Amino acid sequence: MTGPPSRWLALATVALLAAMVGAGGGTAALIATAPLAVALLSGLLALAYWAIGTAIVMLPYFCWGVMEIVTNPAGRVRAIAFAVLTIVAFLAALDAQRRR
Repeated sequence: MTGPPSRWLALATVALLAAMVGAGGGTAALIATAPLAVALLSGLLALAYWAIGTAIVMLPYFCWGVMEIVTNPAGRVRAIAFAVLTIVAFLAALDAQRRR
């Protein structure tokens, strides 16, 4: 394990988000999981600016989580967890880039 702990936190959070998005299965889940998979792969390969790309990818997923909070009362707890995880991944990725 090389790199700052925030890098591994960001990667673990992105993997968890990918699992949450892809849990439904099907083509739509596969398409929605693709950007998270690319962000995870770039983080594992430790590409030069993986953290900035990961932070950018988290923004639409945060909006998705907030939209679910507002529109889906039955799944509100899961949506809040999803939105919080995107914030954690965003901040951890930017911290990992800063510490690099």
